[in-house]
Amino acid sequence: MSSTGQKAYGAIREAIINGVYAPATRLREEHLAETIGVSRTPIRDALKRLALEKLVTLEPNQGAFVASWSAQDLEDIFKIRSLVECEAAGLATLRLSRQEIDVLRDLADQMCELYRAQSKGFLDEIAKLNHKFHRLIIYAAGNERISQVLEQAIEMPVVHQTFRRYDNEELLRSLGHHRELVAAFTARDEKWATAVMLCHILSAKHVLLSAIDKSKQPVPNSLSSGHI
Repeated sequence: MSSTGQKAYGAIREAIINGVYAPATRLREEHLAETIGVSRTPIRDALKRLALEKLVTLEPNQGAFVASWSAQDLEDIFKIRSLVECEAAGLATLRLSRQEIDVLRDLADQMCELYRAQSKGFLDEIAKLNHKFHRLIIYAAGNERISQVLEQAIEMPVVHQTFRRYDNEELLRSLGHHRELVAAFTARDEKWATAVMLCHILSAKHVLLSAIDKSKQPVPNSLSSGHI
């Protein structure tokens, strides 16, 4: 992909993940080209790439639209995470360096501090730190195939913005899982780390499924990934 194509891809992808474009929004090539400052050709290429990632749907004779996620989509996404990310947590337990564990501890502390302060935009900031937290664990697992599978799963906008669905109790529980994961890594206890990660993932899944049940509407794929 050309440099302008990469620019268009990155800009549109980030906007979708951060909720700038709502689910089912039509992505007009001329508007995107003007906004991003490129021609329509790299926009078209970027939309095709995003369609392969399931962030965009391309409708014949209608154009491109931001995708939405159904309850079944969520079940599938979190099934992948519960199987593969728990395995990654177990592998990472024995491979994380002391320095990396310190980084994870600092990220967990920063998220808790943001929660306590609750300044404007704190949920978005927590989501960014949360994404860094999970990516470090995935990379520390040292398994390229696991990394490739999970990288796409944790980049899903529906994962990025799970925090927006949490009430205070659910958010505190999620943040507590981060600290317990750090404790498990520090103890080099694979079973403990795997068990906490499973609780963490299933908790997030049920928050989102509950939201769908209440609204009877598809969860937008533009909820704020990291991934919870």
